[in-house]
This record gives sequence, C-alpha cells and structure tokens, in this order.
Amino acid sequence: MVFTRASQEKHAFTLIEMLVAITVIGVLALLCLQAGRKVFEKHKEVTCLSQLSKVYTALRLYSLDNNNYYPRSYFTTPSWGNWFTDTPLSQYAGEKSSWEKMVICPAGRTAAVVPATTLKGFPYTVNYNILRATAPSGGPEYGQINAATLPYASQLVLMLDAKPLSGQWGIGFNSTSSGWSRANANHQKHANVLWADGHVTSTQLANLTDEHIVPGSPRSSN
Repeated sequence: MVFTRASQEKHAFTLIEMLVAITVIGVLALLCLQAGRKVFEKHKEVTCLSQLSKVYTALRLYSLDNNNYYPRSYFTTPSWGNWFTDTPLSQYAGEKSSWEKMVICPAGRTAAVVPATTLKGFPYTVNYNILRATAPSGGPEYGQINAATLPYASQLVLMLDAKPLSGQWGIGFNSTSSGWSRANANHQKHANVLWADGHVTSTQLANLTDEHIVPGSPRSSN
C-alpha cells in the first residue's frame, strides 16, 4: 500500500494538539500525585492511631503489675522523658527498638533527634494530671493516679500528638494554658488523641478544653 504525502500530512499531530496532549497528561499526573499524597498521609494517620492503642496497652499492663498505678511522666525514672532509654514500659511492648518507634508519631519525624536517643521525631505529649509528674528538684511529689479509680476515663485525654519544636519534644501539659503549645494537629488539622479508657480518636484541638484534661467532673462528649 502506497501512502501519499497528503495522507501522511493528514495523520500528523499539529503543535496545538501536542500541547493539549501534554497539558492533559500533566493534569492527570498532578491529580495522581495529590491522590497518592492523601493516601500516604492517611496511612501515617492510621499508623499513629494504632501506635497510640499499643502505647495504652503497655501502660495498662504496667499498671496491672504495679497496683493499678501508672508510671510517672517526668523528673524521675521511669518517666516519659526516660521512656526511650532504660524503660520498664518497653518490656510490655516488645523490643526496646519497637517501643522507641511506637511513641513517635509517623507524621512528626523531622531532622531533630530525640534526646538520649538516635531517633528522629517527637514523642507524644502527655497529660500530667494522669501520668503524674514529680516536682523539680526540691519540690514535693505529686500523688500517683490509680487507673482503676480514674473518673470519666473515656472523656479524659491521656496523650496526643506533639508539635515538632526543639525543647518541646513531647514532655507534657496539665491544662490548655500549661504546655498546651506542645500539642499539635499532625493529621490534616486533626490530632490523634489517646483517651484514658484506651480508645483513640482523630480530634480537632479546638474541641478540647480543660474539662477533657483535668479529672473530677462529667465531661461533654468528644
């Protein structure tokens, strides 16, 4: 079959057609990239939710072996600040290396290194009203919380996502005006919150008040 010059020209792409095709391909690639990014972010959010549930399991197992008392959270050992080194909690969560990764939100991994470790990221920040702190040197100790008698546990924040800031690597807070700047919405304007009864939710920080942080009275639903 013989192709004439006219037929060859008839089937050739024009410059405009090529530009249109390239534009369409570019738009499709951008849409695929955005969709992939959303899937990746969702994966990190789900992983974070799973980690917080496992952290709670370790805390409860520890408390059951210690007359229902939680470990203290800072200024002493075991503490939240020391949960990355010689921690008894890692015994309830598998190997130490697994525990160290478990307490850092997947979305909070940055170039900063967690103190006393080689890990990058920021640990979840804790509610001092439950995971009680001892006072700094020279101060009195705060009474430990008995997990079995904690009132309205389903409406009390135990810990949540931390903000990746140097010097605020997940220590703690006891009200929305005390250390609350350490909390962060790591997952598309939502923070993953571990409640004191063990359930985990994706919650906007603006919906959390001191009523969800300080034990003692019925809470509004979260």
